[in-house]
Amino acid sequence: MEIVAGRCRVRQAGSDSWQEYSAGQAFAVPGESRFDIEAIEPTHYVCHFD
Repeated sequence: MEIVAGRCRVRQAGSDSWQEYSAGQAFAVPGESRFDIEAIEPTHYVCHFD
């Protein structure tokens, strides 16, 4: 997941903690998994599939 604009918080499956991401940052989500995302401000993100 690539954050193109804005800011958000992400909690990966199996984790109790949230990680904040902003424009220019990215994070990976393992296949067959899930995540929670919360927009802190209007956020634009792009999903890249491998």
